Order: sequence, then C-alpha cells, then structure tokens
Amino acid sequence: MSAGDLSPSRDDERVSVAPKLVTKSSRDMARRDVRRDRRERRNAVALAYARSKAPHLGPLADLVLSRMPGGVSCSSNLKSTTERPTSYRRPADVAVEYQWMAFNSEGCTNTITVDCDHADWADGLEAMRAVGLPESTFICVSPWKRSAHLVWVLDQPAYTASSKCARLVRAIRKGLTIACRGDPRFVNRLQKNPWAVGTDPGGAGPPANALLWDAYKAARRG
Repeated sequence: MSAGDLSPSRDDERVSVAPKLVTKSSRDMARRDVRRDRRERRNAVALAYARSKAPHLGPLADLVLSRMPGGVSCSSNLKSTTERPTSYRRPADVAVEYQWMAFNSEGCTNTITVDCDHADWADGLEAMRAVGLPESTFICVSPWKRSAHLVWVLDQPAYTASSKCARLVRAIRKGLTIACRGDPRFVNRLQKNPWAVGTDPGGAGPPANALLWDAYKAARRG
C-alpha cells in the first residue's frame, strides 16, 4: 500500500467535517433561543411593572415595552447639575424604573421622538393636525418647564442597519422637529420614561403646572 493510499478522500473529509458544522449551527440556534426567552421574560416583568405604576397607560406599555431589546440604555441623572450625567445598559425590567430610557436599539427604530424645550409645542401639533398629518402617539410633559417629548410609535420597527432606511428615518425626524420647533440636536436616543417614578428635580422649585403634576400623581395611584 502506498503512502498516497492512506490520505483521506474528499468524501471522507465531507463526512468528518459536516457533523461539526451542524453541531455548531445547532448550538448557535440554542443560544439565540435562550437569549430570546430571557428577553421575553424580562420584557414581561417590565410590562407588569409599568401596568402597576400607571394602569391608565397599559395599552401604551403593551405597544412599546414588548419591543424592548435585551439591553436597554437608560439614565437617572441625565439632567443633573451636581454630578456627571451617565447612562447604563440594563435589562428592560430594570431600565423601566429609570427616568430616561431608550425605546430604540442600535439598528432598530421603534419610535421617533421630538424634544421640545418650550411650552408652545401644542401649536406645532395643532398645525400638523390641521393638514392631516399623524399626531404623536404619546407626550411626556415636564410639569416644571412645560417642555415635552413628543413620541411617535412606528407600526413596525424600522431596521436602520440599511442605509436607505436610516436616511428615511432621519428625514422624518428632521421634518417633525421643524414642524414642532424641536431641538435639532436631539438624536432620538434617550426619551423621558412615562413609567418612571418621578421626583422633584433638585432646585427646580414648585411645578409650573400644578394641576398637571397633581393629575400625574393621582393617575399613578390608580
């Protein structure tokens, strides 16, 4: 028998290699299933928390929080004047307790938000309504400054890993920002969290709109 007869044939190589590829693929699928199941369980906990804190916002929680990714960017001191603002990546059931959280993830846009640092944001919405443009899905208003985050929830997530889709989302956000006289520097990353347990910001004094603040606290008590 010659040395050449001892070398494996191409058929032998395919037989020996193929099972390894199948095993690796199955293992990757199993890991994805585990991550998906963990994310769904945490999102369910976040939904339960949101419903308990604001029962009147139950449908909104179902719409928004069910789409949360495995890691959600969030912050509790974004507007702090006494410490350096920081943000964290937390599971949805933890992030939902922070005052600011991201409804979008890298490569996936669920919401488009306009940041209005003035009290006349309703005028922009009224003008849009007059010409038949869609109203925002919900609005988070500061009772101290009367500023607001106007949030449009998309029917389906926009996958902005596609450059064409990303350009479309940026164009829509720019148009909404102009129409509502929003802050053009806002990049749609962290939004005011309607389910966070709010506290009076340090040094802010009494709310500028006491009726709004009282209604907010009453709604949280159910």
